[in-house]
Amino acid sequence: MEKTRKVIVGIISSIYLTLVLLKIDILSNTFIVFTGIVLISQAMDEWNRYKETKRKIYLIIPIALLSIITFSIIFITLTRCLHINMDKTKEYIGEKLSIGIIGDIPEIREVEIEFEIIDFDFLKEEDFDSTYDAIFITKDNFKKASNAEYVSIYKTSEIPFYFIENEKTHVNFIKEDLSYGDEPDAEDGMYITGLFYSKDKVWGYGLYNNTKNETNIRAVYSRIFEDISKIRNGELP
Repeated sequence: MEKTRKVIVGIISSIYLTLVLLKIDILSNTFIVFTGIVLISQAMDEWNRYKETKRKIYLIIPIALLSIITFSIIFITLTRCLHINMDKTKEYIGEKLSIGIIGDIPEIREVEIEFEIIDFDFLKEEDFDSTYDAIFITKDNFKKASNAEYVSIYKTSEIPFYFIENEKTHVNFIKEDLSYGDEPDAEDGMYITGLFYSKDKVWGYGLYNNTKNETNIRAVYSRIFEDISKIRNGELP
């Protein structure tokens, strides 16, 4: 009996932990736990009947039912979670865009986007902002990107900058006496920060449902490409 009880409790605990990790709401968690308690109670009743009657059928039936219900709950929960946490933003299908990037080129859905890897020295060229539609800078380069020598570049640029996986605000990129390591994390849930200082614009792009997965990351880029296209055509998002 003790072994069976532990198995049942283990199954219910696993389901609950799965729900927590997948960020299913508290109401759903409570429902699952309540269901688990009811199932455990029923299983224990059947076990007592088994002890009294010595018939294994009483043990087989509840365990079989419990297994079916358990796997059904897991399947429904995972399906629901995948549906909830997926960004349905459509891919960008507008005009071709050319983007300079300091760092690794991200995986995207679009074929209309042309990335070209550049370095910080390129930003010091007089006409750098007439070469691309936007500049991306990845997380590994933020420390250097926040150096004072680049502040004036961000402020006068005629194209927007996008800081990928920025965990802080845009302020450390426009203050000469502030570096990236000096500022605390923003904790605002944003994944990418867009900066178009000459037009007095700052954008924050968060992941759908605050969930980091391949679909949601690519959807964020699609939204950014839409905005870059608008900027290119004289419209500020």
